[in-house]
Amino acid sequence: MNNVKGPEWPVSIMVMMLFILIYPLSGEGLADDGTYHDPVVVLLDEKMADQIDENGTIGGSFDIYWFADDLQDGSDIWIELNYRNDDLVWRAIAKDQPNDGHYRWNTTVGDVPDGNGYSLKATAYDQDQNYQEAYSELLFSVENPDSPTLSSISIHEGVTVSGVLNITWTCFDPDPQDNLNCEISICSNFLDEFSPLCVQDGYKDHYLLDTIDLTNAEGYRVRLVVTDGTGLSAELISGAFAIRNAEDISCSLSSPQGGEVVERSVPIIWDCDAQGEVGEKLRVNIHSLQEGKSQWEIVMEALPLSGSYQWNVLDLDDGEYRLRVDVCDEEDTVLNRTYLDLIIFNPDPPELTPLFWASETVTFTAYYSVKAVDPDAGETALLRVSYLLSSDGVNWELISSKLNATGTFIFDCSEYLEGRYLVKARVIDPTVTYLVTELIFEPLIIERPDSPTVEFIAPPADDTPVSGDLRLDWMGNDRDGDDLTYSLFIRRAGEGWIEIEGDLLPSCTNYTIDTSLLSPGNYEVMVVAEDSSPHHLSQTDTTGAFYVVNDVVAKEGSESSSLWGALLIVAALISALIGVMISYILIRRDRSVGSMDKLPSNEQHLEGPAQDDGSEGGGVEKGRRDEEVRKMYDDIVGLFGRRGENGSESEDGTRVDDLELLFCGFDDNDLQSYRVLGLEMNARPEEIEEAYRRLIKRFHPDKVSDDTPTLKRRSMALAARLNRAKDILTKPESRAMLDSKIREMESEFFRKY
Repeated sequence: MNNVKGPEWPVSIMVMMLFILIYPLSGEGLADDGTYHDPVVVLLDEKMADQIDENGTIGGSFDIYWFADDLQDGSDIWIELNYRNDDLVWRAIAKDQPNDGHYRWNTTVGDVPDGNGYSLKATAYDQDQNYQEAYSELLFSVENPDSPTLSSISIHEGVTVSGVLNITWTCFDPDPQDNLNCEISICSNFLDEFSPLCVQDGYKDHYLLDTIDLTNAEGYRVRLVVTDGTGLSAELISGAFAIRNAEDISCSLSSPQGGEVVERSVPIIWDCDAQGEVGEKLRVNIHSLQEGKSQWEIVMEALPLSGSYQWNVLDLDDGEYRLRVDVCDEEDTVLNRTYLDLIIFNPDPPELTPLFWASETVTFTAYYSVKAVDPDAGETALLRVSYLLSSDGVNWELISSKLNATGTFIFDCSEYLEGRYLVKARVIDPTVTYLVTELIFEPLIIERPDSPTVEFIAPPADDTPVSGDLRLDWMGNDRDGDDLTYSLFIRRAGEGWIEIEGDLLPSCTNYTIDTSLLSPGNYEVMVVAEDSSPHHLSQTDTTGAFYVVNDVVAKEGSESSSLWGALLIVAALISALIGVMISYILIRRDRSVGSMDKLPSNEQHLEGPAQDDGSEGGGVEKGRRDEEVRKMYDDIVGLFGRRGENGSESEDGTRVDDLELLFCGFDDNDLQSYRVLGLEMNARPEEIEEAYRRLIKRFHPDKVSDDTPTLKRRSMALAARLNRAKDILTKPESRAMLDSKIREMESEFFRKY
């Protein structure tokens, strides 16, 4: 179906006016004298389309809009409206309507059938009976509400009833979506003055009329009126009947008292008086009715004429009730009735609503929040909320208990083992302790991050002599699936740990130590595995204390101790002299410049006079490199001040600088990190990497002559200091600390000078 939507109806008027101007040019409708006789008419589809629903359907009333005019002399026009559906036969809606542009079509009148394919036609007539027709392009369906039907009332003409009369009927509504209401009323004469009894759901096809309260008389009639949601209705009146109820039986209630407030249970005590043998055939039925409801509920039936019954009201809603005691015969005809009003008030169990609870898996802390409300007025503030924990759902441990516990309960589960637990919230009404409400949350899983594991594979045993290269292998694992990095540390017995390598990738699980570079003694090596979690959990493993035997040093010392002693003394003196000179020059330079970040670069000393092409052959190149290492070492030592006087005696009798100072933590030595690499304070990261690679390549211990053990050790110390400087300058935290310290010293320098 076409549900035409478009601009507002004035657009149609403009189209029609254009038609009025153009149509006469065609010559149609013109008389011999050239005048125009036929009127014009247009149906305003745009304005009518809004009444059609999204299913293309109308029902009930439909407003038809048009525009018509007579161009001859402006005489009066009458409108005729018609419709047709799928059978294509035009049927009249209205005739001889004034030309006011609007007509309300009631589709429920005139036998308009429900169906599809409906369209409209308008015909305009003038006073000369000239006419013009207009057709709507709207297509729609008609679905009209239908009236309900009501039949088959169960009351027969002329019957006599007593007690409760069961009235039944048959009702049908062709529109299943409508809601039916049935109004039931009664009258006791023939003047049709009906008094309402009740209004109930029309689909409920029975009603119990209690005649015990009605006057014994004839000519009673019952009227039923069923109304649907659209206002359509059907009516049915029963035949006349008579009411006859016994009046010689009495009944009284001694408990409960009228207006009494009861809770939990209350005794009902009654006593009925009946004459002779009639009383032996009677029995008592007890019913209750809550205020605002129409249906009586059975309390107890078939009771003796006198007795008592304990009525349990714990399951009933709080409110006002009416108690009814009926004296009935064998056919349950009510012969007498007694009423009593009372109030029921029962303590209600508290209500517990979850607001927030922990996610499925937690580490150390879980969060829970509930809302506890007591339906009984004034008791919410007295409620006590508790939280309990169980690992098996049977045994529960109390973990929190608070009065009126609003807000969030923070459960510290750090003391509990990993596993699956249940958490339960419990609220207790303090006025009646057995009224308890419980709520079990979704299972809680406590799972903490695990430290990694690391273990050396076949490390050297205790007191094992070691010389040359010592290869160490290890194996690491992390149960949480985090990435691992490894660091290696070494220490001599009784001394502190010195880092050999740091931040090794997970793929690197072995390392080779050249023990010939170590002085003889007992050593231990430690590997540290650290995971990538936010907690940075770590684990270590340490080798046994192995003994380093330096055969080369021992042999040289035994064969030519005197010669080496003299050489080492001379080398030490030369190194000390060169260091003093360099220190003096640098100090003089620093004072002339006056700024720490403008210290002259040590790059010329680091590079030296010769450029190495990586060749290992040639005594001249070796000698030159050894000399460069000596010079570089002395320059570095000069940066930190001569420490030879604090050194120890080596095996060849020379003074050896305290090399361990080159491996210490962040101290004053680190202040010279820029100058060790020959850089300024504003050096970029790529400049730091380039300087480090150039210097470590030139002064690596492997490129120093093996026949000069002292120089070899100095080269190792120099490589360690280069590594230390690079490590400090490539880490943002340590570099920032270094820059801050230098600037602080600058400020102190300017204050003094």
